[in-house]
This record gives sequence, C-alpha cells and structure tokens, in this order.
Amino acid sequence: MLEPTPSEADIKITRDLIRAGQLIQIEVLDHIIVGNPNHTSLRSLGFFYASGGIAGAFKIGNSMAMKPSEIKTLAVSDAIMDAVASAIKAELVYQRATNCGRKFGVTGEVGEILVCRALNLKMVEDPRSEGFDAMDAEGCCVQIKTRRGESGDLPKDGGRLSRFSAHECKYVLLGILSKEYKLVGVWKADFVQLKPIIGRHKRANPTIRQFKSIGVQVYP
Repeated sequence: MLEPTPSEADIKITRDLIRAGQLIQIEVLDHIIVGNPNHTSLRSLGFFYASGGIAGAFKIGNSMAMKPSEIKTLAVSDAIMDAVASAIKAELVYQRATNCGRKFGVTGEVGEILVCRALNLKMVEDPRSEGFDAMDAEGCCVQIKTRRGESGDLPKDGGRLSRFSAHECKYVLLGILSKEYKLVGVWKADFVQLKPIIGRHKRANPTIRQFKSIGVQVYP
C-alpha cells in the first residue's frame, strides 16, 4: 500500500510548529501522518533539522511551495518609516531612562525595515508563517538578520547572530546598525554557502565575522 503523503497544509503546520518551538526553545521531534494502516514521518522525509544543526534543513518541494505571486508582501512606505522613527526615539528614551540594559526589543523589526527600504525589497506580511522576511524584485525569498552596537557604536564582529530559520531561501542579508539605529552597512550571503557555517553551530547562530567571511557588502 502507498504511504500517506503529507499535504501542503501538513507541511505548513509543521513549519509553524518548528518556528514556534524555536521561539520558546522546545524542539519539535516529528510530525506523523497516520493512514490506514501505514504512516509517514515528516522527519524521515527531510522536513526537519538534522541533529546538531541546520545541515539537513527543513525543505519544501517545488510542487508544495507557494508561488511568489501567492505570498503577501508590502512595500516600505513613508508612513512605515515615520513609525520606525517614532519607535527608535521611544526605544532610545527608554534605554536612557532605565540606564540598566533594559530595552523594548525593536532592533530586529527596525533593522528589517531599514534594510528593505535601502535595497528596495518588499516585506513579507507574515514572516513567521512563511519562514523568511522579504522578497526582492525577482521574487527571491530573503532572510534578514540585524545586529546593533550597544556597548560601542557598532557591534563587534565576534558577536553572534540570532538563530537562523530552517526554511530555505535564496540569500540572507545582514544589516549592521549603529547604537543610534542608523543603518551603516548591509552584507549579502547565498544561503547555500551559508548553510555549512550555520550547521557548525548547535544553535544555528554563527558570528558576524563568519557571515562576512563569505558575504559581500551591498550597502552603502
């Protein structure tokens, strides 16, 4: 008898569960599709991280992936930039008022918006569901990482990036922000080249230096 085949909805649920698990540091072990009498493991089909890293990253076959035209995006408008300016001002005022390292935590979102604006990318409306942050003019999926200087004006190259999503994308952008949230540089690395480096880290979080070693600066 044929093995039960996971549907697009099954894969999306698995993808969402993995993403949610990453946020709260709970590992999703498997997703079993039960048929009669057989069953199918999405882990055995390659839809999960390999042990200890991202070497066997979560993947979606072309027949199951959404077309670029089906993914909802939005351009970074002037109104969004005005909102970003207000968020940055509020964050800096709060950090100076508390003066103890507390912060609202807007760096990731602000960084993504500034990178998209600088490189004319469109933001994905639901990045947690899709597994990437933006799309370029050619319809390529893009992950965006951001690091901001805190103890100094710029982040140190030895600083680590946040955990990479297991979802496939075309390339990754790294935005470097000053302590005052000014975008001072963007580096680009192909995801295929980046995967072996990510795979060497249990938490899938390489350093800025490692990213730059295979990336190229694309802004300014």
